[in-house]
Amino acid sequence: MKTTLAFITTICLAALLTSCASIFNRNQKNVAVSSTPAGMTFDVKDRDGKVLQSGTTPATVRLGTGYRYMKGQTYTFTFRRDGKVVGSSSLETRISGWYWGNFVLGGLPGLLLIDPLTGGMWTMPENVHFGAPAAPALAASRHPGEIRVMSIADVPLHLRSKLVRL
Repeated sequence: MKTTLAFITTICLAALLTSCASIFNRNQKNVAVSSTPAGMTFDVKDRDGKVLQSGTTPATVRLGTGYRYMKGQTYTFTFRRDGKVVGSSSLETRISGWYWGNFVLGGLPGLLLIDPLTGGMWTMPENVHFGAPAAPALAASRHPGEIRVMSIADVPLHLRSKLVRL
């Protein structure tokens, strides 16, 4: 009887101490950074404006998902060509679906402590791209009467013959 009670108690404690998101999500992710054209330099800044990493596209950077307790991280990627800033892109974390598994499994410590403190409750996209959109998106206007201004280097070769001189 004591063995059965100890076994059931152990199972119940294990279920209460689970943290779904921390088990299935890592608190750091590899993010592929690319650009059109390739070879742009970039800096990655966190929510506080601190430069975390720099590189040249294509590259992979490792970024943390959490910022503070119950707050996800936001990153800003600044892209440069020939030393001049040509644009930026942001990457924001979002709550992982695994985080809500704590409700199902009764993991109150995982819900309120483990996942928020480890950053396991957050997930993020696996890539960041800056530059000209893919060819089909160039051909279709997003808004009637829209005019796009871009460098000739950003226009795919097969579309250059369709450009109109202004």
